[in-house]
Amino acid sequence: MTFIEQSMHIERSVDRPRNKPRHQPGQRKKHGALKSLWLAYKALYYASTPSWRFMKSGALFLFGFFCWSAGNLLLSYEPSWTWVQFIAAYGFLVIIWGPTTHLLLVPIVTPYMRRCFDSNPGKWLAKHLSLVNFLVFMVHVILFGLYPPEHVLFEFGTIASSNPEVDVNPTLDCGRNRDAARLTCTVSPGDGIGRLEIETAGKPLSRLDEAPWTFTLREQDLARVVGQQQFEVLVMTPGGNVIRSYTKYVATIP
Repeated sequence: MTFIEQSMHIERSVDRPRNKPRHQPGQRKKHGALKSLWLAYKALYYASTPSWRFMKSGALFLFGFFCWSAGNLLLSYEPSWTWVQFIAAYGFLVIIWGPTTHLLLVPIVTPYMRRCFDSNPGKWLAKHLSLVNFLVFMVHVILFGLYPPEHVLFEFGTIASSNPEVDVNPTLDCGRNRDAARLTCTVSPGDGIGRLEIETAGKPLSRLDEAPWTFTLREQDLARVVGQQQFEVLVMTPGGNVIRSYTKYVATIP
């Protein structure tokens, strides 16, 4: 071998990248805490055995029911907390969305789309279906929190405050005629009641000075407070003392 050939051989040996050391069998790459949590979450999310499907669906159903009930209960005591509507809306949607996702979307729809979609948009949607599902869910939470449908708020919407000095315990029952957009309410029993005053957002609507303690309201006459149509009923003694006051949401009246 000539001197030139030896020099070229040495240069190629120096420039040649060294082989990277291979991991020994049995060694695993270590992850950080956040990475480990993320991998655990993904493993749990995509676990699709029948037992895991029903466990995840049941847990989400109970969690959603808790949020829905707690949100309505808080609103019944403090209607000005409009942010609580988002908790109630989130819980209401989780009751439906959670089981649908883990009984249908993850185990059936996602694998089918990955097998059958050949176009680029279809492949992208199949790959990111969980992200799209989450974004659609959050958009619904925001919309339902800002403009809650009737079923998001339920009968915790009747707020009652009483006067402990008066031993009278009336109740307020209301019905709704959706075709005529009218509400009919009755306060009973009538013992000890002197008059009723009905208001909406502090504006007087009606007054009853004698039995029967039944009145009818038009929905168009009711003001909106924190996005909900509502009215107040003051139950009073003949002497003018307030026995009990009610705040009623139109959306909660069947």
